[in-house]
Formats: sequence, structure tokens, C-alpha cells
Amino acid sequence: MFQKTRLVFFLLLISASLSSCEFATNTQAPNTQTPNTQTPNTLVNACDPINGVQNIISTDQPQILVFGEVHGTKESPEFIGDVVCHILVSGQSVTLAIEFSNTDYLDVQKYLDSESSSAESELLTQPYWIGGNQDGKRSLAMFDLFKDVKSYRAKTKKVDVIGFDIDHEEFEKIHRQPRRYIEDFREKTMANDLLTYANANPERRIVVLTGNLHSGRSKDESRPKMVDHIGREKYLSFEMRGPSGTVWTWIQGETKSGNNIPPNFLKNGSPLDERALVIVGPQEINGHDGFFYIVSKSVSRPTNTR
Repeated sequence: MFQKTRLVFFLLLISASLSSCEFATNTQAPNTQTPNTQTPNTLVNACDPINGVQNIISTDQPQILVFGEVHGTKESPEFIGDVVCHILVSGQSVTLAIEFSNTDYLDVQKYLDSESSSAESELLTQPYWIGGNQDGKRSLAMFDLFKDVKSYRAKTKKVDVIGFDIDHEEFEKIHRQPRRYIEDFREKTMANDLLTYANANPERRIVVLTGNLHSGRSKDESRPKMVDHIGREKYLSFEMRGPSGTVWTWIQGETKSGNNIPPNFLKNGSPLDERALVIVGPQEINGHDGFFYIVSKSVSRPTNTR
């Protein structure tokens, strides 16, 4: 088990940071897609609408779709669950990649595979889920996302989940190195895990949910982020945007509920009135190819506080 100081340092590194910028773009919805006839109608009805989601479903788009969130909201995991749902309705196979270590995610996989009535309680009593220093990734909303994926799997075998963060054992080996070394090692390791999976499964779309610290291209070539290691042609990245609201965060060793985060709208400062997924073309948004817009930001508490 980590010593307290090591655990605090590790969790501080993996807390995502919120960034903002201003831009203008078009959020008009494309033509409605005809669902694949092999997809059960019940799954078609399970997808809540997202304006512009059809823009990323095309197989002409890159295999890897990276969504950079601020951990600890209710709305972001809901949005990602619907992205996965829409890709499934198109007839494609999809894998949800979560910012869990390669070992911690195995508990999620066990939950997804289990038909036991005790599967939920078994997952939520695992050490990773009940541990302290909650950073927003083990929230009620994240668990609801896994429940959604489990319901999809009951209807189609084309959906799966993987973890791509560094393992605790890997961190133990490098924790005495300078902080910059640790951060760079983590960014590269996460990218390598995603690329290894993508190359082994070229037929699957990969929806990556991660902190926006990792999802945007770096302005400093000497400090590449996760997506810089993936390779520009292999992914599209989207930054979370929306009105002001609250989020469960872990900052400087302290967990805070209801921490306020500012709005980040379009250039004219006007919010959108519906969820949207927008690619902005040759422009960039804090190193991203576009944004995913949520119409509210509300805190999602850790599962161990429910």
C-alpha cells in the first residue's frame, strides 16, 4: 500500500485541470442517421439525442475519440454513455476507455460480466472505490455510466471497457523520480496503452474519457501530452464546455464537494440550449479538435458517500 505522502502526490498528479478559451463555430445538426438493422430497437431508444454526434460516427473519422472532462460532474459521464450508444446504433463495435489503472478497471470488467445480484455491491466495496482522496472518477455518475454499458451489453456484444492509466506498481517504481519525469512517463504510458489496444482491435471505435489535462495537444514540444504521443492522424479530441456549475474535485490533498467551475461558452458568451458535439475544423480549442457541450454542470458525489 502507498505511504500517505506518495498517495497524495499520485492523486494530485491525476486530478485534471479546467482550461478555457473563446471561439466561434457552427453547431447545426447533420442529417439523421439510419440505425443499423442489426441493432435492437430497444438500444436505439436508449440513446438520448446529441446534436452533431453523427459527425464522429462516420468510419472516415479516426478510430480514437478523446473526451477531456473535468472530473466530478453528473453530466459528462451521461454524455459519454450516449456517445457510446449512438456508435453502437450505427452498427460499429466500440470500447469505452476510462482513466482507471489497468488493474482497477478489472473490477469494473468483473461487474460488467457478472449476472449476480450482488455484482453492484461487490464492485462498490472494492478498495479503489471506497478509498479516500476521491478525485471525481469514482462518482455515482461514473457508476451509472458502467450500468448503462452493462445494459448495452445485454443487447449487443459489440461494447467493451478498458482501463489505460498507469498501475500503482508502476508508480511505485518511479515515485522517487522528479515530478516532471513522473508526469511525462504517465502521459506516454497512457498513450501507449491506448495505441496497443487500438492496433490490436482496428475494427473497434475507442471512446476515451479522461481529464482535460491529457486530452489537448501541448504547446510545449518538450512536454508532450497523452494525445501528442498517440499521433495526430489517429484521434479526434473534444474539450468539455458548458455553463457555470459545480464539480466534485480533489485539490492539493483535499476533497471538495460543490467546487465552482466557471462557464466556457462560444465567443459571444451565449450558452447553447442543447447538448452538442462540434468539430471546429482547422481551428483548435486549447489543443482540441472540438468540444462537447453539456447544458448544466452539477456535482456527482463519490459512490462511498451515497
